[in-house]
Amino acid sequence: MKNPRVFISYSSPDRPPVEIMAKSLRNVDVDAWIDRELHGGGTWWAQILDQIEQTDVLVYALSEHARRSKACQAERAYARALRKPVLIVRIDDIDLARTQESFEQIFDYDPQSVDSFITLLNEVKRLGAMPPVSVDPKPERPPVPGAYIHDFVVQLDADELTWTQQSRLLEDIKLSLKKEEDPRTRDDLMVLLQRLSRRPDVVKDVDAAIVAYLAQVAPPASPVPPASPSPLPATQVMRPTPPRRSASASSMPPRVPPESATPSASQAVGPRPRAEVPAPRATPPGPSTGPTSAPGPRTGNVLSTVAFVLAGLGLFTFGLVAWAGAVVAGIGLSRKDPHATAALWTSLAVAVAGLVLLVVLVAATPSDSGFGTDTGPGF
Repeated sequence: MKNPRVFISYSSPDRPPVEIMAKSLRNVDVDAWIDRELHGGGTWWAQILDQIEQTDVLVYALSEHARRSKACQAERAYARALRKPVLIVRIDDIDLARTQESFEQIFDYDPQSVDSFITLLNEVKRLGAMPPVSVDPKPERPPVPGAYIHDFVVQLDADELTWTQQSRLLEDIKLSLKKEEDPRTRDDLMVLLQRLSRRPDVVKDVDAAIVAYLAQVAPPASPVPPASPSPLPATQVMRPTPPRRSASASSMPPRVPPESATPSASQAVGPRPRAEVPAPRATPPGPSTGPTSAPGPRTGNVLSTVAFVLAGLGLFTFGLVAWAGAVVAGIGLSRKDPHATAALWTSLAVAVAGLVLLVVLVAATPSDSGFGTDTGPGF
């Protein structure tokens, strides 16, 4: 069976994945044709239409750029008018709900996926094997999209351009870029500006204006994409890929991360144990007298007991002994005695109460300074 001829309709910003698609098809003897020339002029458009008329299948690379491209829409419409099979292949994450292709059969294509290419190849061969349909009368050819570009090309091909002609051409191209929405046509206009800047007779101020304009409208530099895989050879393409295993399959061995591909001696016998962090030891404040200086709970209880006893004795000594109990309770408090706080407040209460009682008693005692005083004349 003869391999089909394929015409790939795409927008110029999508050229990298389309180039991979075309080269992969050629590797399996499919005649894939893509447009690499400047988009503009009747000659270019006539060549495009000739290729569509001779093709067996038109592959439409659907993307956000292609959806806005007048040339892509005209190519696909002309292929359908000729009753040519059209295969729609989505090459980006465009939302299909916002496109007129939402009710059509669409295949996703990933340049790095062998499965998606096999699906594309099978569909191309299936559509290419369909008998051609003759259309009579032949439909009218669509007009050139962006036909005004041809006029710019003719002016640039002139042997000599005056300063007035260069300035006018520059302004016309800038005005067209401001109005144009088709990405392919915009790319062509940018190429024309670069051609005008490279002319040997370009005037200095015109060249400076072109450089400034290109710097102003140029898109920001995008990060370098990862290297695309080489086009798939015929032997690799036709090899079926193994079925994807289910995540719940119990026979699947655990995936080893790259860093653990060569385990150490400690990893070979099992998982690495977690290091145990020792709990910090409580150290009492103040000068240390050695390992045995930290009192235990029993020593702390003794201090609070002594403080309570001294507070009780303070009841009989007008609170004097209770002051010593307050001091002992303070030592117990510093050594984390759980009862030291109660002992401290008890000792202070007894000491203060004894002190108040002593002051009251002293104030209530009558003074004996008047006894034996001579209040009259003596005998």
